Amino acid sequence: MKIVVLNGSPNIKGSTNILIDAFSKGAKEAGHSVDYFDIPYLKIHPCFGCVKCGYNVPVCMLVCADKDIVWQKGDYSTLEMDATIVATHLILEATNLGVDSVWVRNFEPKQAQKEFNLGENVIPICMIQLGYRAPDCPNNPMHNKRKNIEEVVKFL
Repeated sequence: MKIVVLNGSPNIKGSTNILIDAFSKGAKEAGHSVDYFDIPYLKIHPCFGCVKCGYNVPVCMLVCADKDIVWQKGDYSTLEMDATIVATHLILEATNLGVDSVWVRNFEPKQAQKEFNLGENVIPICMIQLGYRAPDCPNNPMHNKRKNIEEVVKFL
């Protein structure tokens, strides 16, 4: 899998880079390729989303899947599944390290392909914003609300 890391922190010797270096090393050891971009030194703007999340986002990781190496059988492909598994583990490890995260799906994958010269076969699936929640950021009112298992699972 090709992984693109977007570092938004201008502090090249800070904790963000320590986290990115550790993640990148593990990804490479697992056989993945990792492309790295220092966003503060590129002419790319940060997320212009709603910013209601209240995160101070120094890092945004772009998780992609490569059509050339993904498992396929007929019309079925594990492209999005593989990338979302990777993204989930990124979020879990960030949480384990005390770093907050936001899964971003509302972006233009074609534009990201172009901006980062990914080619047609590397498909951006999601962005993972990493940072620390602002002290005055309220919790989402739906955060602790869960549906009953009967609403989401059908037992056969």
